[in-house]
Amino acid sequence: MRVVTVTLIILIIFIVSAVMLDNYINDTTNDLLKDIEVLNKLIEENKWSESKSQLANLQYTWEDVEKRWKLFLEHYEMDGIDIAMSRLDQYIEIENKPLALGEMAELRLLVGHIKKKESFKLENIL
Repeated sequence: MRVVTVTLIILIIFIVSAVMLDNYINDTTNDLLKDIEVLNKLIEENKWSESKSQLANLQYTWEDVEKRWKLFLEHYEMDGIDIAMSRLDQYIEIENKPLALGEMAELRLLVGHIKKKESFKLENIL
């Protein structure tokens, strides 16, 4: 009986932790995607100085999120986001709209992919 109780407690802790982690990943990816959309709109409108400050805000947010995600997500997923942000920084610096928008699409895809890949669903568990 004691073994069954301990096993159930461990299972409940695991499920609750997984749900909490899923909520955290959803919240942080939604925040990042909102910031990305704001930046995308600024680039489309050729507001380069505002784009630079929004990118700085996005990078600050990303650095904070990245520290926590590194504890439980695969690092190569985050490396792609770091690379896209670095490229985006340079494209905004030289005010190259087509390349900046292309990099924004990649950044949006990478962040969205993490949200989809790490969600607590049966297809991701099996």
